[in-house]
Amino acid sequence: MERLTHIVKRIFFLIPLVLVISFLAFSLVRIAPGGPFDTERKPASPEIERNLAARYHLDQPLWKQYLFFLQGVSHGDLGASLKYRNHTVTDIIKQGMPISILLGVLSFGLALGLGVPLGFIAAIRKGSWLDYSATLLALSAICVPGFILAPLLILLFSIHWEIFPVALWGTPLHAVLPVVSLGVYFAGRVARLTREGMITALQSDFIITARAKGLSDFSIYFKHAFRLGILPLLSYSGPLLADLLTGSFIVENIFQIPGIGVFMVNSSLNRDYTMVVGLALVYSVLLLVLNLLVDILYSYLDPRIKLQ
Repeated sequence: MERLTHIVKRIFFLIPLVLVISFLAFSLVRIAPGGPFDTERKPASPEIERNLAARYHLDQPLWKQYLFFLQGVSHGDLGASLKYRNHTVTDIIKQGMPISILLGVLSFGLALGLGVPLGFIAAIRKGSWLDYSATLLALSAICVPGFILAPLLILLFSIHWEIFPVALWGTPLHAVLPVVSLGVYFAGRVARLTREGMITALQSDFIITARAKGLSDFSIYFKHAFRLGILPLLSYSGPLLADLLTGSFIVENIFQIPGIGVFMVNSSLNRDYTMVVGLALVYSVLLLVLNLLVDILYSYLDPRIKLQ
């Protein structure tokens, strides 16, 4: 009952926090130089600009614009895109979100599948050649971010060997290079966190006691140490998963994947106010919810942690 009460309190606390984030995003994007209807090719006449501003409530004071925005959000409407005509922000997010989610989940799975075993082996063989080799691989992965690895993969596997498609999204083959570009970088971080967490757990008093009682290595590593060793990784997994689910902006642009990342970049460049605020709101909600789930899992994995 206490745990359920804490979760409900945290959820109610998220509401004002989301409002603050949305207001900051709503305000800051309008302070930026330029406007959504500015164009270098053919400037619109003053009358057309006034009509467009009136249509999207841009001629109103900022606080009134924000109230119009909140009214739409309460009905599930994030507003109309100022650049993608005849499309609402909600429709565009529904279109791009499934692709970004799939890309993010696959990349997250690859990062865990590579990083956790690598860090685990390095920890239980601390000081050996396996530890040094795993650490070197992890550091090498961290030093090569996705926007550097992606062009290299395209050059080798798409242009030189012609194994995978260069860009776009459609078949499972289209997902291989983007997933590797994102997953390998984060796998290095996962490996480092897993190694540090496992080493700390293996040095705990209860592990020393377990060894003194004659427990097997399998029981010590997997039933006792691993449960606490992944806590640092669990803290990192919330923001990491939120980042991957909302799409890696650069990698999605490199491979021309029609996910949220492409729309975020284009809307920022085009001063598409409603699109930028809508995507920022989606990202913040995902991040807050995933962090809440991480806190809840923390209390289950380590009974010493109390929910406050």
